[in-house]
Amino acid sequence: MNDGKSDTWFRYASLLSESLYFDYFGKIDTDTLVYPSEFFSFLSTWPSFPNNVRIYGGRYIVWGRHGKAYGHTYMAGHLYWISPDIARFIGFSNLFDRNRLCTDMEDMTTGSYVNMMPNLIHHIELDESVAEEAKVISESIY
Repeated sequence: MNDGKSDTWFRYASLLSESLYFDYFGKIDTDTLVYPSEFFSFLSTWPSFPNNVRIYGGRYIVWGRHGKAYGHTYMAGHLYWISPDIARFIGFSNLFDRNRLCTDMEDMTTGSYVNMMPNLIHHIELDESVAEEAKVISESIY
């Protein structure tokens, strides 16, 4: 479902970062299980303010067929994070047509917005020991 909640969150978060120094803003699904100790240990390896620029992290998805990538690249919606400069770009940029890039999947839409940034984006791949989607956990329980 994509009703603009992520866009709104990142716009608001980027406004907060003008007076408070946040390293990252994230989005997490309610059915995602995060392991706090592992997550914060993983987080401590990322660049912090003021070196946290153009960073987009999560479980990287590349649509493809027969071993060749095409179309959308984005971070899976169960858990992803962005640096404040990307949040500001998503929230306020007029360098792209939001209606053209908007899809039914908010994570794909966010990825499309991020990919419109004019500068190189640094990706941080989610370590699967840090978080799991609930459906993966429930499948392994039964």
